Amino acid sequence: MAESTSKTPSPFDPEALLAAQRRNVEALTSAGKIVAEGMRTYAERQVSLMQDGMRHLWGDQTRGSATSAASPSDQLARMRVAFDRVLAQVQELSQVLLKAQSDALAVLNDAAVANAQALGGVAPNFAEMQKTVTEAMQNTSRQVTAAIEEMRQRMTDLQAETGQGMANQSSAGEEDPLAGVDQE
Repeated sequence: MAESTSKTPSPFDPEALLAAQRRNVEALTSAGKIVAEGMRTYAERQVSLMQDGMRHLWGDQTRGSATSAASPSDQLARMRVAFDRVLAQVQELSQVLLKAQSDALAVLNDAAVANAQALGGVAPNFAEMQKTVTEAMQNTSRQVTAAIEEMRQRMTDLQAETGQGMANQSSAGEEDPLAGVDQE
């Protein structure tokens, strides 16, 4: 009997499976690099922000006599500026992490779609899943932004109340209750 050289169709294609595994390894490696780069960027920015904060604090300390003699409204204004700076920094760092996560998920998503198509299976709706994940991340970002805006509004209200209290105190001719108290 002559040996047939034609292959019989098989539901299991080892070459396609091997190619899919290669794509998985490449995707995981690439996603790992993206996450590592995102974390490196995050850490570098965090260090930079800390150094800037320490320089600013040191500058305030070297101007100590002027700072301690500043009026409460001036001190409150400086607190407001520092508060806004910290909130902006938190938002910036959050965006760095969200971008790294989104980029890594996109790489993994592309590999999964390619694998599903190559193996002849019905690809799950990865685009819809990616959309759901993206919407969840955006919703979280909106919630953080709303919380930050609420904090800003509270700071503004506090600033207004302090200014009004100081105006009432000075119009009533009251003495500064902290006058003569060592403010260290």
